[in-house]
Amino acid sequence: MRFVRQLDEDEVRVLETMRRTAVGRVSQRAHMVLVSNRRYCIAEIARVFDTSENTVRQWIERHERDGVDCLDDRPRSGRPPKVSATAQAAIHEDVLKLLSELGHAFALGCSSPE
Repeated sequence: MRFVRQLDEDEVRVLETMRRTAVGRVSQRAHMVLVSNRRYCIAEIARVFDTSENTVRQWIERHERDGVDCLDDRPRSGRPPKVSATAQAAIHEDVLKLLSELGHAFALGCSSPE
């Protein structure tokens, strides 16, 4: 059976804090490692967290290889913009202009720059 290597007290403390304070999947990943440290098998952990055994194995192995920081979500790039860089620059310029410069006589809810 595959378990996480025996964790020392500091690692357990960090993982317990992460389990209690992190959001969603990150908390769940920390909890999986902690449960594995208590010698629950991967199949039992997968059943408890309603996930696949491969997912549990993956997080245990990542923790073994890279430590606690690997349990955090990686940054995501997000959806690419639908407008070009030139259009974004023009929009940015227009946002910074006064409404009077754009041909508006007045604006509701805005104070005058004078």
